[in-house]
Amino acid sequence: MKRILLAVFIIMNFNQTSMGQAKQAADSRSGVATIHNFYKVSTIPLYTQPEGTPLDVLMFKKKRIGWSKFYVIRSKLKEGFAPYELMHAKASAAQAKINRSIINSKNNWVRSHLHPTPIYKLSFKLIGRYDQWLKVELNSKTHETCYIRRNDTYMSFTSWEDIVKPALQVGFNGLPVYDSPNGKKLAINEESKRGKILAIEDEWMHIRYYYGYDTGECWVKWKDESGMLLANLIYEFIR
Repeated sequence: MKRILLAVFIIMNFNQTSMGQAKQAADSRSGVATIHNFYKVSTIPLYTQPEGTPLDVLMFKKKRIGWSKFYVIRSKLKEGFAPYELMHAKASAAQAKINRSIINSKNNWVRSHLHPTPIYKLSFKLIGRYDQWLKVELNSKTHETCYIRRNDTYMSFTSWEDIVKPALQVGFNGLPVYDSPNGKKLAINEESKRGKILAIEDEWMHIRYYYGYDTGECWVKWKDESGMLLANLIYEFIR
């Protein structure tokens, strides 16, 4: 009887471990974590590991520039803080001015085709999700990472697939190109490495490239083995 109970306990423990591992794998999808609704955020502590003592605390302070209100994000890291996207204070004021000129333009093409970007934005490359913790890239140049707490009241999450799919054009300078997924390498001029997405199949992207009279089709890997977006891939996309 004891052996039977022990066997049941082992099976249950194995199943729970497997379920836990599966959950962690499911939570570890990469993409972008965006902090929005800045007025709901006062501070965001940055951790080297979940819990513990923060290595720094991002502070969100409201600031007025002219008649517009924006936010300043303060950090002790200075140049060490270089996330995927960052727009605040003076940069936001400049963008707001551009947005007003687009909206007030008498040129229908300008109003229809030029989409104003958010006046303030903070986005991190998302390395993984672990329950209530997010592992994010703190610096896009050095690829240093940290952990932040997940908060769905002012955070949103976008997969790389959802970022890439609406792309109008892509640029893939420096990346190898192929005639098919895992096929034969093609020799294409670096200046021609831009074009229109025809299809996306897993980590591969089918592209019609063009530069002057040099046109054709090729396949490019748009993300690496860890699921991270490859550098220099996104050229332009509609917001």
